[in-house]
Amino acid sequence: MSIYNSKESKIARDHGLEELNNLSKLLRCYIITAITIAGSGHKGGCMSSVDIATALYFKVIKHNPKSPEWEDRDRVFWSVGHKAPILYAALGLSGYFDINDTVLLRKMFAPFEGHPNRLKLPGIEASSGSLGQGLV
Repeated sequence: MSIYNSKESKIARDHGLEELNNLSKLLRCYIITAITIAGSGHKGGCMSSVDIATALYFKVIKHNPKSPEWEDRDRVFWSVGHKAPILYAALGLSGYFDINDTVLLRKMFAPFEGHPNRLKLPGIEASSGSLGQGLV
């Protein structure tokens, strides 16, 4: 896992391929659950990004959920905002907040809005929504 101990600048844990595959499956379950409970959302777009999100948040980027504003972290800009459920699931499973709270997707006053809002949740680098501004 590329979750770092920002005080020591060391990787806290490194996941192998089998673990990454299991994390992808688990993320898919959280996404489908959240979207189903919300009664709306973009399942296809989220499912197509699961493996990318898993690779980023559990293998590639340097980040620390216990220190979300860590200066040396890598920044991920989630440009396609309607794929927010996968971002929320990846951040939750990484430890930024309780993963079980993602079922509050699109609920009144919950921070899990239909598009990511950087002012509402830790780990979100930029609020987004418009299509065609990036890769994921």
